[in-house]
Formats: sequence, structure tokens, C-alpha cells
Amino acid sequence: MKITEISLRRPVTVLIITMALIVFGFYSYMNMGVERMPNVEFPIVVVRTTMDGASPAIMDNDVTDVLESRINTIEGIKNMSSSSYEGRSVIVIEFDLDRDIDAAAADVRGKVSMASDLLPDDCEDPQVDKYDPDDRPIMNIAVKNDGRTDTKAMARYVDKIVTERLQTVKGVGGIQLAGFRDREIRVFLNTDSLEAYGLTAKDIKAAIYSKHVELPAGRVETGEKEYGIRLQGEYSSVAELEYLPVASRNGAIIRLRDVSRVEDGLEDERSSSFYEGKPVIIVQIRKTEGR
Repeated sequence: MKITEISLRRPVTVLIITMALIVFGFYSYMNMGVERMPNVEFPIVVVRTTMDGASPAIMDNDVTDVLESRINTIEGIKNMSSSSYEGRSVIVIEFDLDRDIDAAAADVRGKVSMASDLLPDDCEDPQVDKYDPDDRPIMNIAVKNDGRTDTKAMARYVDKIVTERLQTVKGVGGIQLAGFRDREIRVFLNTDSLEAYGLTAKDIKAAIYSKHVELPAGRVETGEKEYGIRLQGEYSSVAELEYLPVASRNGAIIRLRDVSRVEDGLEDERSSSFYEGKPVIIVQIRKTEGR
């Protein structure tokens, strides 16, 4: 009743206060900061396990099923899904919304630790992580070849220029590349030539590791200065690498080009990205945590 009585006795004052609330409220609403990608913690835990050389069937039977049988006993699980790939297993556990994420992750780590003894010997220790929405990219940039640029040149441009410049932009927390293949010097051995010279792939590997190196060679001290010495044995081009000596037979030096073909190429294609039906390199941008 007091509010009603005051409003009847002082209508002008109440009207001014009401108008002030409307004006300042509208001003505050228009200038209110909005976070498009807010920091939210979902009660989701991810278990990742790797085992080199294992087929998806082996990963599913010997790794995924073993871990799932243990994790399934944890209370508060809303949903659990798993995927088995070649040499990799991923289990996603979603808990009820009222479940504390830290406690849930601790429970999963405990169950995974108990199941570790049941996993194959070649299997690496499972990695348990909390699901973080900040790990998801907020922007994807497709870099495609215009047909005039070499694939290696485009890959180098993305890796050395685009990535480095984007990382300096305010608010960028990290850069990931999809469909990217790094430069790699590939040596294709000729089995007939190896057999003719009495060499093996192990001999070629040992020759490259022992001769294509850069090592410290001590230092030289004078009365006023000290000089560091390095043994520069690295080859700067494919043409130079072809002349790398690998063995000696009857006084003749056998070089790498005599038993192999050296190619300045790209690493093996393990993933690919496409845009409008054409292969591209996807630059995935993640935001800075807390922004």
C-alpha cells in the first residue's frame, strides 16, 4: 500500500523514476557485452587410447570393449558412445548435468586405471580429458590451389606465413591444419641395386644417419675471444643428398643415387580436406581461453 500511496501523492516523481529506469535500462541493454562462444563446462569426459598397427577390429575388441565394461559401472552416466579406428580408440562419456565435471573425470580415471592391466602390452596408457568447447574451432579457412602454385609451395606458405600471422591476431588461441602434408625427402630403394652391391636397407639408413648430421666440434680459445666450432654435414638439397656415400666396394664409392631414387616430396597422406569438391588445406582457428 505504501508504494500505491506514494505514487498517488507524487505522480511526477514516480513518472520521472519510471522514465529513468526505462532509459537507463534500454541504454544498458544496447551496450551489454555478448559472448558468442561462452566458456561452458559440460559434464563430458573423453578417453583416448592408441596402439600402433592395430586394426579397428582389434581396437574394438581388445581396447574399447574392455574400457567400456569398467566405465559403465560409474553412476550418473547419461550416455556413452565409442569409436574404434586403426590404431586409435575414442570413448565419449556424457554425465547428468548436475554431475560435477571434476569428480566425473576422477571417477573415469580410476576405472581406466583399473582396466589398464587388461589392455594389450603394446597399447599406450589411455588419456582421460574433460571435454572443452574451447578446443573446437570457431572459424575454418579453406586455402585452395589456383592451379599455378605448386602443392609444396602452397603447404609451405600456409605453414610458415599464414599460420604464423594468424597466431599473432588478438583473441586467437591456436591454429590447427587439416589436409596439410609437410615437406619430406623420400628415398625409394632399388632392391636389385642393393642386392648387386650386397647392401641392405639398414645399411642405407645407417649411412644417412651417420653422414647427414650437424654436430658440435668443440671450441677454439684465444687470448681475447672464444670460437665455437660445428661440423656441418647436413645436405642442403636433394642433388647433394644423392651424392651421399653409403659404402665402398673394391675402392669404388657407392653413392645413394646408385641404389635409390631421392625425391623432394610430401609426407604420406593420412587425412584430406575438400572444399567445393577440390582438395584444400583447412586452417582451423581456436579462440583464446577466457575470451
